[in-house]
Amino acid sequence: GVMAVVAIAAALVLIPDTVFGLLGRDASLTGRTDIWAALMRSIEARPWLGYGYGAFWGADSQPAYWVRVAVEWSAPTAHNGWLELLLAVGVAGLILFAIDFAGILMRACVGLRRGWGALFAAGFLLQFALISISESVIIQQNSNVWLMYAAIAGRLALDARARGRERSAQDRFALA
Repeated sequence: GVMAVVAIAAALVLIPDTVFGLLGRDASLTGRTDIWAALMRSIEARPWLGYGYGAFWGADSQPAYWVRVAVEWSAPTAHNGWLELLLAVGVAGLILFAIDFAGILMRACVGLRRGWGALFAAGFLLQFALISISESVIIQQNSNVWLMYAAIAGRLALDARARGRERSAQDRFALA
């Protein structure tokens, strides 16, 4: 398993055009890398706090207009959840989300010792992180993927809270 992952990663780095060609794709991920490159100027203009939730892609947005001119089509999103997050809430929000995401993933990994539900959560969270590279699913309105992420995060928080209460009760019982 590990060797297969290493071989695929090496092929993607060393011969990306061949690998994507075999998959019927191009290395630009169907134009996504063009959008990402065009977005960099807008991200650099407001790096710390971004443009506000949902504000960047508005109909009257000048920065979005210039991105669309650069890519020569009416891109509706960044097609990357992490860049979309930078546009909305800047580096400050991205860091907070990344810390929160890491904590949620850690809760799922800790829960693996306790049952199968955490296996689903950990698998989903890894898939969510990968999907977020090519789709704008982080904090996305009306997104089933974002809804599932929020539900899993909430459930893992409730489980962690319950485990904390169990430990407190056990500690009190041991002291008595």
